[in-house]
Amino acid sequence: MRSYSVIGLGEFGMAVARMLSDFQRDGIAAYDIDVRRVEMLKEFVAVAAALDATDKTALVGQGVDRDDVAIIAIGHDFRANTIAALNVKELGVKTVIARALSEEHGRILRQIGADRVIYPERDIAANLVQAVLVPNIIRFSRVTPETGLAHITVPRGYAGVQLGELGTSGKVRVIALIRQPDSDAKPGAPPQVDSAPQAVTKVSAGDTLVVFGPNEEINQVAVSL
Repeated sequence: MRSYSVIGLGEFGMAVARMLSDFQRDGIAAYDIDVRRVEMLKEFVAVAAALDATDKTALVGQGVDRDDVAIIAIGHDFRANTIAALNVKELGVKTVIARALSEEHGRILRQIGADRVIYPERDIAANLVQAVLVPNIIRFSRVTPETGLAHITVPRGYAGVQLGELGTSGKVRVIALIRQPDSDAKPGAPPQVDSAPQAVTKVSAGDTLVVFGPNEEINQVAVSL
């Protein structure tokens, strides 16, 4: 089992730690300089402690140097974020994922060895813009500047239509189809996922297409529905 440390428990870090704990409570540790934030998370993770991540000795004291993954989720404090990332990298943590506060900060994080740099605010903005511009797109992730992964809801008016008739051929690939539970399913039943839909697979209103391809063509498919 892999071990994870989440450093920085603002809204983003708190959400990351909670989501990780949904998969495995053991092996998840969460740290912040603010004791109140630590207390809020104690019941959800294996370890929650208050520490200053710019202090390498404090990190070693908590065993962060033995973790497989460290997620630097500190926001708004450029110095603390950067030094924390540098510290865990120098301590030998195998994978360091760091939250960048700007493009320039992202370049610095890469230079000091962060294995992955993330931009949560930018990603949320991209998702929101896609949803505003194309209402049928309920979730969007930018893979490269030109390509993306999107969830497209099939709107009302469709019933038993073959997937191949929706204009998803060509460069836009449907990689999964998510169907809501049948009306006679038990309350709380999970959606049904078809991970290998074919052109003849039938879809209806309320289904979700998970598609991959050029951003513009994804938009065209969604608008055409």
